[in-house]
Amino acid sequence: MGQTTNSSWRAYLIGSDGGSATRDLAPSAAAGFDPGWSPDGKSVVLTLNAADEPGLSAAGPGIAIVDLQTQKISLLPGAAQYFSPRWSPDGKYIAAITNDAQKLILFDRATQRWTDVVSMPIGYPSLVPRWTVLVYFDATLTDDPALFQELR
Repeated sequence: MGQTTNSSWRAYLIGSDGGSATRDLAPSAAAGFDPGWSPDGKSVVLTLNAADEPGLSAAGPGIAIVDLQTQKISLLPGAAQYFSPRWSPDGKYIAAITNDAQKLILFDRATQRWTDVVSMPIGYPSLVPRWTVLVYFDATLTDDPALFQELR
């Protein structure tokens, strides 16, 4: 992910040997940030809203999955007001945060539905494999920073 003085945040595919960016993952989008690899390495989930807008754009496209082989961009339903997507290790879920960073939500890829996980100031979710879904997140943007976990 990178940004120039003349552009919004962009997500790029870069070769494992480093070097310059080889491909913008969402060239037709106004922005692309906070990318995350799918467990099989064939797709990337990212936010297409402009990250530098206060509160993010409610009118933005939200969260999308980019198929790296076909370069097809698939928007997640109902995700226009979400950001910071994180793929579960088994590929079944995508966690995200509401644009106001006050709620952690979980997208079930099989049912194509979002579920509320917890309501509180949220930052930087991570999903961990277990018999059920275990989500870690922090509250570093509050007066009482801490690390939390939620079991689903």
